[in-house]
Amino acid sequence: WSAIGMTASCAVMGVMGLLFVQEVVNAQGETALQVTSPTGGWVIAVSIFFFVFNFAYGFGPIVWVYCAEIFPFRYSARAVGICTMANWVGNFMIAQFTPMLLEGIQFNTFFVFGFFALLGVFLSA
Repeated sequence: WSAIGMTASCAVMGVMGLLFVQEVVNAQGETALQVTSPTGGWVIAVSIFFFVFNFAYGFGPIVWVYCAEIFPFRYSARAVGICTMANWVGNFMIAQFTPMLLEGIQFNTFFVFGFFALLGVFLSA
């Protein structure tokens, strides 16, 4: 259920962002994103909270359960260390690429994230 909720919230954020967010140029010549509808802004904000809620009971903690339980006790310390490092590297990469994606493809970024959450639906079934 976690991945389904994350997919739905990404889809809603993507659609609402494409409909109600536009790029504007301020007096200094810098570009910024502006929400054109207060309702659209609220829907995007609620979708973010819904995504976090679904991540928090599913895909967020399950990584740590898998890391702790799938390896034999003999190799557990090193294996969990490697899994933890891989998790942190993946999180770092997402944190680094998200601003670039938002600048490049704007709110279509959430369709990319939603695609991977949809893959999670099928992988966890």
